[in-house]
Amino acid sequence: MNAFARRKRAAAAIAAAGLSVAALAGGALSAPAGAAPARTATTSTDTTYLQDTLGVPANTVIETVTYDRFQWLLQQSGKFAFLIGDPNESTANGVDFKAEAQAVDASARAAGVKKVYWFDPNLSGGVTFNTGTKTNTSTGVTTTTTLTEPNLDIRKPGATTVAAASQTVYDNAWKNLIGQYLGNGIKATVAVDSKGVSTVNTESAKVTVATDATVVNDANAPLYDYSAGTPTDYFDNTFFVYDKDNTTGSPAQADKLQSSTDLDTAADNNYGAAATAVLQAIPNVATAVKAVGQFDWWKSEINAKAAAQSPVTDSATNPNQFGGAILDDSDNSDPWAVQQVTFPELVHLLGQNASTSQNFVVLFGGTWCPNTRAVIKSVNAEAQKNNVTVYNFDTVLDGGTVGGATTSAVNPLQIRNTANYGTTSNANPSYLYGSLLSTFFKNIATQNDLNNGSYVTYYPGGDTTQPLAAVRKLQVPFLIDYQHGTGVGPVSTAIKRQWIQQNIDPSTGLASFKEYMTNWAYTDEKAGDTRLGLKDADFPTSLPIPGLATFDWKHPVYPDPTSSSDASAFLTASEQKSAGAATLLATRKTTIANVLQNNVVFAREAIDKVGYFFDGLPGGVTSTQTVTAPSVKYGTAPKITVAIANEYGRVPTGKVSLTVAGTSYPAQTIVANAASFTLPKLAAGSYSYTLSYPGDDQILAFSKTGTLSVAKGSVASVKGTASKKPTSKKAGVEKVTVATAAGNATATGKVTVTLKKGSAKKTATATLKSGVATVKLPKLAKGTWTVKLAYAGDADYAASTASGTPVKVTK
Repeated sequence: MNAFARRKRAAAAIAAAGLSVAALAGGALSAPAGAAPARTATTSTDTTYLQDTLGVPANTVIETVTYDRFQWLLQQSGKFAFLIGDPNESTANGVDFKAEAQAVDASARAAGVKKVYWFDPNLSGGVTFNTGTKTNTSTGVTTTTTLTEPNLDIRKPGATTVAAASQTVYDNAWKNLIGQYLGNGIKATVAVDSKGVSTVNTESAKVTVATDATVVNDANAPLYDYSAGTPTDYFDNTFFVYDKDNTTGSPAQADKLQSSTDLDTAADNNYGAAATAVLQAIPNVATAVKAVGQFDWWKSEINAKAAAQSPVTDSATNPNQFGGAILDDSDNSDPWAVQQVTFPELVHLLGQNASTSQNFVVLFGGTWCPNTRAVIKSVNAEAQKNNVTVYNFDTVLDGGTVGGATTSAVNPLQIRNTANYGTTSNANPSYLYGSLLSTFFKNIATQNDLNNGSYVTYYPGGDTTQPLAAVRKLQVPFLIDYQHGTGVGPVSTAIKRQWIQQNIDPSTGLASFKEYMTNWAYTDEKAGDTRLGLKDADFPTSLPIPGLATFDWKHPVYPDPTSSSDASAFLTASEQKSAGAATLLATRKTTIANVLQNNVVFAREAIDKVGYFFDGLPGGVTSTQTVTAPSVKYGTAPKITVAIANEYGRVPTGKVSLTVAGTSYPAQTIVANAASFTLPKLAAGSYSYTLSYPGDDQILAFSKTGTLSVAKGSVASVKGTASKKPTSKKAGVEKVTVATAAGNATATGKVTVTLKKGSAKKTATATLKSGVATVKLPKLAKGTWTVKLAYAGDADYAASTASGTPVKVTK
């Protein structure tokens, strides 16, 4: 697999047979393009496929391409370096493609070429992989069990195991490349529909081929010359620099393979010299040969197929009836996170068992599929936000460009189908799909199962002498998190998480599942784009998808305004009652209601769950923190507790630290998802605090701030004693004691003594010292005076009053 450099991110959720099924998470919308990753999931990238398969170094410039991407590159302007060959061919046949590839790689790196694109015409790779172990009950010896997939080399379809009719389609796939791009003498024709429109970007693109000596793509020393019949070396491994616009001679003839070599015929097997000669024939080869990343292909194909498959049927005033362009350059700013892989690459990835923590995110689907196109933008955005590489595999081996109906058993390039088509036995190489599910995806959850009649049948290993087997049939797009485990074969619960709707039958308690197959018309979030696939006459066209969150939808939608008291709630600025009619047509109501109930709500759930899937991948996940910090009065030790919650069943470990008003307190261990702090008594006031968690492999780091309030406390008592009673001739003294609870600060401040007799009133004030105030009382007239003691309070204590002992003056 190509060594794509990316960061990563992750967490798990609802467990069912080792499978985490992403539940609905409202509001999990796509991250803005170019935004900093929210976290890094502990998912993996497979960087060793090319080293393991070809023996090239880690800094190789070779990159694999699928059939679809190879054909797209052949359509692009500029010069590209291509390598065609099958590493499964043995040296016993005098062919050593691995040695050839190593030589090409070394020559390209020495010449400064940034990329050599390798197309393996053996679409299965003829791969052998471990399926587990088997113990001989007699000897006790345990051996590794393996499976080798039959070759599906489109150059040699007669050598494949599929039926003769299917071999013709594989032959067409190879000759399509010859006829349109690489060789001479073959005419490749893309079928047209009933209206005469090319099917090239539809779900039913089909190519037929015929001999035609007038077709010339490679006029000078052609590598693939079919003009006089099938050449004897048509299946040789080749290396060439390609330029679709290059010509030679006068009048000019196409000479697209500007410089080329048949590696299998290199003199003395000096592949390096042959490769170097190819590159030296190109002026300024280091800068002339282009490198184009996967994003350019994704953007081009996704947008082209969307436009072709969903043509606008309304007026020119509604150009975005089915949504606007799906991908734009902003999707590549992080960079683009979805990388398409070939079948051999996928098998290599699924076999990685170095660590139990190796997780791979795999998306099944293709550019031909409208349901995949509906979510690809969100899948990429959420992967970027989580620093995850998503590996995409299209079960249609040609990407839906040659074989016809992509989802039908009539197309043998679709491996996700029945083995037999009608009366044609072994029509499809569904054994590739069957081995994926039976070996790697044993715990997969799908809408279709073996009991509802929609499943995939296959002959194990393509061996038609074996009984026909069956596995579940997934529908695309299909997104999973996969973990092989460290054993020889994958664990039975290798799918750890998947993106699928789960429902529970209330009568049986059993789970059922539904793949998220929606359309871009319902998932396009860009303001002004969305028309939900409707005509202007059917819908208030100024309302984009984001508006649905706050728009007051009611049922029935758009009722008769003459009979509905709240009819105005169903009108928008661009949707007004016509002057001649007071009611809205029933057909309009039905159309809108259907779109809302069956499409928009489901689409919004699908996009939300994409976010939930990625946010819950292995690794620290985001959490919510609930802080309890109740106000206390001075004298009571404050307590602060933080409860840590998340949607993914993660249990945090470690300690949380706390600072209050700049003072740090001992970190506390998280117990039962919470950490609690009991602080010393604090003076009355308002205190800012910060709770900090460094994070672990379950929960991401966080910092939570808040304010703790400590109100003034109450003194224990205010008591007075007349140490010297006043008389009408002499002043007196009242000693006032303001007592506080043990361990608390001594009260400070002032005390006022108020004496009253009838309308007469006297006051005296003194300052507390060590909790006692000596208050000098004035001379008093004869009679009995009431005494009121008033403590004014201080920074920590609230004011308090008490009644003192009355003073009786007799002389």
